[in-house]
Amino acid sequence: MTGDTTGTTQEPGQSADSPFPHTRLRGALNFGNALFTGRDENGGPVGLGMDLMRALAADFGAELEILSYAQPGDVVVAANADAWDVAILAIEPAREEFVSFAAPMTRIEASCVVDAALPDTPFAELDRPGFRIAAMARGGYELYLSRTLKQASVVKTASFAESIERFNGGEADAVAGLTTMLAARLPDMPRGRLMAESFQTIHHGFAVPHHLAAALPAISDFVARRAGAVIADAIRRHGINGLTPLTS
Repeated sequence: MTGDTTGTTQEPGQSADSPFPHTRLRGALNFGNALFTGRDENGGPVGLGMDLMRALAADFGAELEILSYAQPGDVVVAANADAWDVAILAIEPAREEFVSFAAPMTRIEASCVVDAALPDTPFAELDRPGFRIAAMARGGYELYLSRTLKQASVVKTASFAESIERFNGGEADAVAGLTTMLAARLPDMPRGRLMAESFQTIHHGFAVPHHLAAALPAISDFVARRAGAVIADAIRRHGINGLTPLTS
């Protein structure tokens, strides 16, 4: 998928020493994680992800251009096409073939909705032959499940909404997702029950294509100095639940 350019914003820079090879910072955001990126009245990105990108560009004294993608997997696929300079993604080993990560900024839990009639068992007991877990393809938790499950199967879907449809239609025995998003959509799954146990703690961070890996020390320095305050302010202003900053 080609990213949609949603406009540029000029931010006053604190430093003229940008680690990127040009003065325009191309930031990639995706709409697959509503805790980071939502849509404004014109369909453009808004939220924590946008706040972090603006702050990063300001710190580097760069003009910011945002490219919007539907899902995180679309961002990763575009990494080798020189389409963007920096993105915010779940840190997952399967993605390190395509991108390099800076220090993690946030923590969030992933869990499953299962049939309410299913006995209350640990997540590990779902990993059995014939058990099907719907998960958005190339999302951080889908990559984790595909990497770690030994016997259960992953039903890969195009979106979180499709995962719910597969569960409701009997094509999956569970829906994987971010715990807060599952809780918000639980009324849409009448036969579902949210498991109390999470199966993954997900860390998000800035990512760059490998050819821009030299920028990582400067980005990690920004994370250590400023990201915690930006995240805390965004959580308050945007009413984000279930996301924990890793820096103060």
